[in-house]
Amino acid sequence: MNKIAVIIPFFQRQPGLLAKAVDSVLAQRLAPGWRVEIIVVDDASPIPAQGELAGRSLPKRASLQIATQQNGGPGAARNTGLDLVADDVDAVAFLDSDDVWTRHHLANALAALAAGADLYFANHTRPTIYDSYFGSMGLGARQIGRPVLDEPRLYQLADDKLRLILKHYLAQTSTIVFGWAKHRALRFAAELRSAGEDQVFLLSLAMASSKILFSEAFDVVCGDGVNVYFSNLDWDRPGCLRRMADRLSSFHIIEAFVSAHAAHDTDARRFVEEKIASLQRMTALVSARGLLKRISGFAGETRAMARRDPSFWSWYPRRLVEVGVLMATGRFTPADE
Repeated sequence: MNKIAVIIPFFQRQPGLLAKAVDSVLAQRLAPGWRVEIIVVDDASPIPAQGELAGRSLPKRASLQIATQQNGGPGAARNTGLDLVADDVDAVAFLDSDDVWTRHHLANALAALAAGADLYFANHTRPTIYDSYFGSMGLGARQIGRPVLDEPRLYQLADDKLRLILKHYLAQTSTIVFGWAKHRALRFAAELRSAGEDQVFLLSLAMASSKILFSEAFDVVCGDGVNVYFSNLDWDRPGCLRRMADRLSSFHIIEAFVSAHAAHDTDARRFVEEKIASLQRMTALVSARGLLKRISGFAGETRAMARRDPSFWSWYPRRLVEVGVLMATGRFTPADE
């Protein structure tokens, strides 16, 4: 029997979300011969996963395992799930606990893997923010891939996957399905707790994949549970600075990855360098703004960032001066990094 493992990291304060996510997995319309192994990782959730799923009956083709750990963030929770995936599993999928799948998501993904893909992802919708993720980035499926004959809405990602993933975070993690045998050694950068861990993982996954297929279908609906990224967009929240600091750290990891695996790609290296400079300017601006407004928490977050980054004091003052000059000359446009 073929097996697919579904990893669900869980940290929520709203009852019922995890049950809906699990129900959407159990509702998948899979071909005969496939078994679903659900791994829920309770990341010290205020609502215990065991209680949320107590008494749930499972069909014969499904199993449920609940692991618990101290709070480590989404990357650490997914890594715990990956460590629990058995060797005889064929494919792995992720599903955040406040998201749900349409009934055909896994069937579409497994068909793509059967067609030779090492990695599959789909478009998704986040009803409170955007109707189409691809659309929100101004991308059409034909801009980033070519149609697969006789497979409606299925595309093969273009060969310049490094550029595409650097410029756009193409695949929300709940849409990703990949072959386990080829990628079983990959893990998330768990130190990135507020942002960036998913893009670093996707980049590593994509660059190790020979063939990537994706669908423009809305096979995933993202919800509004605890989301450390979207909950920290407000510049008056200390978490916003933490998010930007993690984004900056993620691009330092990506910089090392590009140097190791694509040093010849001058465009990729230039893009990463410019992105780091932009993130440094935004991080310095948000930090200085919070300190000047004496918003509680910003001093601690700035000190924590300085401890994490040995080069902090070499770029922080310089980027503040750059921001000041750009503002004074009307050439600075704040970017949501």
